[in-house]
Amino acid sequence: MPENLTTTGKRFIVLLDEFQEINKLNGENFENLFRSKIQQHKNVNYLFLGSRTHLLSDMFNNKARAFYNAAMLMQIGPLPQKETVEFITSRFASSNIHIEQAATLFLIEQAGHIPYYIQLLAAEVWQQIVAPSLKIDKELIVMCAEKIVDLKSDYYYELYGRLTAYQKKLLKALVVSGENVFSANYAKKFRLSAASTTQKAIFGLVESGIIEKTEGRYFIGDPFLKQFLTRYA
Repeated sequence: MPENLTTTGKRFIVLLDEFQEINKLNGENFENLFRSKIQQHKNVNYLFLGSRTHLLSDMFNNKARAFYNAAMLMQIGPLPQKETVEFITSRFASSNIHIEQAATLFLIEQAGHIPYYIQLLAAEVWQQIVAPSLKIDKELIVMCAEKIVDLKSDYYYELYGRLTAYQKKLLKALVVSGENVFSANYAKKFRLSAASTTQKAIFGLVESGIIEKTEGRYFIGDPFLKQFLTRYA
């Protein structure tokens, strides 16, 4: 269909979000079928996005997969700070609520610079403003973040309960730092076992989507899970 639509003389870009989910559609057989179709398209470009970066990386870097070398890989960093601050400020202003830049930056930091969590925390702050004259400060933002953690605590307890004892220990270490996790100094600091044991635990946490890796650093993907671990684990 996309290629047929180009008979109008226009090129098309098809954007597929959370593309790694095609793994659930009859596995790699669906990948083979999909690739065999779109590689014949001459006037359509495809953009593949996904939050599970290790799964996407395997799809496009593994020689045994249908999409091997089928696209250029690009790591998308955090939202641009200036535009994010302006957007949050304008959205609060539309309800006659003022939020200072320092408070906005703190909100973004509490949400881990992740769009979904920024929106979630900002929405909770907005709901707490009973009058436009109420000041949005760090204390209010922290209170709202804690409320979100409390609302999701049942899910977090269940998630945490499914982990092995070593994965739990490693998660507590990752709350503090995700740099050089396989080094001897890291193991000594957080009283971890051999690097091979840590590597196995890391693999399981990445596969489950609890932690992610970027530029050699591991981090907990959900900033509110990180706060949960700080408070309750």
